[in-house]
Amino acid sequence: VLDDNGEVWTWGDDTLLQLGHGDTRWAPSNASSKLPGESMKEKKPPSGTSASRPLVTYEPFETHLRFTPTKIADVPTDFDQQHTQELATNKSGLAPESIFAGPSTSFLVINDTPYDHVPHDEHQDAVYACGDNERGQCGRSLQYPQQTFMRVRLPKRIQVQMLRCSSGHCAAWVRRVGHTLGGPDEGPVRDWGIYTWGENTAGKVSTTRRHRDVVIPPLDVTKNFPRGAARWLAVGPHGTAVIVSELVSP
Repeated sequence: VLDDNGEVWTWGDDTLLQLGHGDTRWAPSNASSKLPGESMKEKKPPSGTSASRPLVTYEPFETHLRFTPTKIADVPTDFDQQHTQELATNKSGLAPESIFAGPSTSFLVINDTPYDHVPHDEHQDAVYACGDNERGQCGRSLQYPQQTFMRVRLPKRIQVQMLRCSSGHCAAWVRRVGHTLGGPDEGPVRDWGIYTWGENTAGKVSTTRRHRDVVIPPLDVTKNFPRGAARWLAVGPHGTAVIVSELVSP
């Protein structure tokens, strides 16, 4: 839930890191949580993940569930160094614009505009994902089967209108900021686009890439839809649907 103060509250199953509290599998060790035969030396997180303290900790053998809403950080704590510097420089990420949740993957849409004086209708969004990534649902790479918040590899200069996920693949409806999508051979250009990524069984992400089981980074599939105004985006277990108001010839 995104409240009026721009704070995000999550609850429920956290076994795949989908609640956005950091890597709760690697809480700082202490004597009371040692298992027989373990060293007293503090554990290190897996390579490439943040060593920062998770916002929620679980006791050994405790089920990773949150029964009450728990606030995540104002800015996700596990960005890689490059993105942390970008956020600090741009003063962005202080409050998400919107949130989306799939079955086991969560997304934050953050205002990534470099300057404070840019009109809101010209702002740029960045999308960050956490949770289940076994089939590329987090839209970045297959490096981690579950991940803390990292940036989805969508293009820059976009505004996210809607984002939807099934258990294996995702789609985003975006508006391009500053110019329109589409090439000169496509007829009238449009200011919106559809990107899909994740598990590609039966071509549900891309029919032109049926030979690929997983599609990453997000793929621009806008040209598969008629020109006109996009109205709605839906994602199911077996495909993606977009409602478009087609152009009417005079």
